Amino acid sequence: MTWRALRSITWTELKLFVREPVGLFFTVAFPLLLLLIIGWSFGGQDTGGGFRVVDLYIPSLYAMIIVNLALMSLPTILAEYRTTGVF
Repeated sequence: MTWRALRSITWTELKLFVREPVGLFFTVAFPLLLLLIIGWSFGGQDTGGGFRVVDLYIPSLYAMIIVNLALMSLPTILAEYRTTGVF
């Protein structure tokens, strides 16, 4: 596979992903909303190890985004590809 083909597939998948507002919301906006709420509520509290609550919460948000994409978006996309004949 050439870089041009990979770039084309990536661009097409990105456009298809942006067309789904629910998936886009739970992947981008919802984790940011959670970060803002947790940051305003508990952001400055020390956890005892020299870290603040927000410093420990950011890695869990990354994990949430990855799991959200893997468990919610990917099966739907693969099932849609199967019904349309891509696979």
